[in-house]
Amino acid sequence: MNKYAILFIVLGVIITFVLSFFIKGIEGISAVIGFSFKVLIYVVILAMIGLGIWFLLWYEKKINATVEVFKNIQQECTISKPDNLRNLWLSGDKEHKAVKIGKISGFSCRQNYKDRKGNYVNESCFLIKRGLLKPSVIIRCADFLHDELQGDVKIFSNSLVKHALFYYPNVVHLDFKMIDKTIFEEGSRFVNLDYIGIMSPLVKKGIGLTVRDLQEIESKTGMDMVREAKEGK
Repeated sequence: MNKYAILFIVLGVIITFVLSFFIKGIEGISAVIGFSFKVLIYVVILAMIGLGIWFLLWYEKKINATVEVFKNIQQECTISKPDNLRNLWLSGDKEHKAVKIGKISGFSCRQNYKDRKGNYVNESCFLIKRGLLKPSVIIRCADFLHDELQGDVKIFSNSLVKHALFYYPNVVHLDFKMIDKTIFEEGSRFVNLDYIGIMSPLVKKGIGLTVRDLQEIESKTGMDMVREAKEGK
């Protein structure tokens, strides 16, 4: 909506109130307010009905796998954070001073990727609280790139770089293939699990299984199923 349309609407409202006042005084203004309120209620009701119809018939859930993985790591960091962690720092070097990144509000350890020798590397994920109104960030680095997980923790780097929704020490970011592979595999894993979650109830409904049927199947042993097959059940 451009400024001319807004100006036209404002002038229309002012003129309507002025004319109502000159014709019927205070009663005219009250009548205009009451009528406007009724129209607003009808508009809101129709908008809600239209939104409901659109959601049921045409809405298609769009998933950003990277965002969902970020949420998952954020949750696991919040649940598994040790009480003895305080702040996260960058150690700096001869030319750069140490920098305080922020308060560690969550921590998680993942075994995500392999190094050049084919060995799995433990990856530390730090959930950092930046401020009251600022969103939290997640910093990911191999466990050998930070010091002891006690009190203030230092990452052995002089800066961070952002890749997708995550931050990495610049020494790790030199290996693009490793990080891209990790993010891709995490996203693929989430999409596959989400697809299974969607298809599972559809398959159960399609073959006519109820919750009670599933409970009976899960309670049976292999010998029970063999015996029933022999008896023709």
